[in-house]
Amino acid sequence: MHAVRWPAPSFQALYDRHLPDWRRDTLSLRYAIGIPGAEMWEAHRDAKRALLEHVHRHTGTRLDEHVLTIGFARRATAYKRATLLLISPASCAPWRSPT
Repeated sequence: MHAVRWPAPSFQALYDRHLPDWRRDTLSLRYAIGIPGAEMWEAHRDAKRALLEHVHRHTGTRLDEHVLTIGFARRATAYKRATLLLISPASCAPWRSPT
């Protein structure tokens, strides 16, 4: 398992503050449930901004950080079931922000 390498830097810093042993004992990540939601949200926002900036640098495409962005790592394959979202966009309705 690559639990130490997978989190974005913003989450690594968050875990370092709240779960100091997480890099040695990845099972301690189960205590992340106790991290305040506002701090988790901020780490998420920082990670998303960094990802979107990476996409912009490498493709020239600028994506909106306030829009749900779904991506597939490495390759899009049938077992990832993207067609479920593409066949029924209404199934994404619970994730949309009210307008």
